[in-house]
Amino acid sequence: MSDVFDTKGNIKESFELIEMKTKKRNQIGISPKIREALQWYAEVYPRVVENQEHYLFFAKKKFPQGSSHIGRNQAWVLIQTWCRDV
Repeated sequence: MSDVFDTKGNIKESFELIEMKTKKRNQIGISPKIREALQWYAEVYPRVVENQEHYLFFAKKKFPQGSSHIGRNQAWVLIQTWCRDV
């Protein structure tokens, strides 16, 4: 959560991604459309956004909400769905 939201719950301008294999650092900007989606997310899941330790993509069946991440397969299904919708 701390990658895209600051400690006050504001959306950051960008975040850093570090590649596991090469340790290369990449700065990723957050576009206006993504900012809009994150704003909606913050309104729907305010308790998740409040805790910097929570996951952005969380397993809904685990309690407390946001404390457990989704699996690799579920992430792939979500990404495929989003890409088809675009």
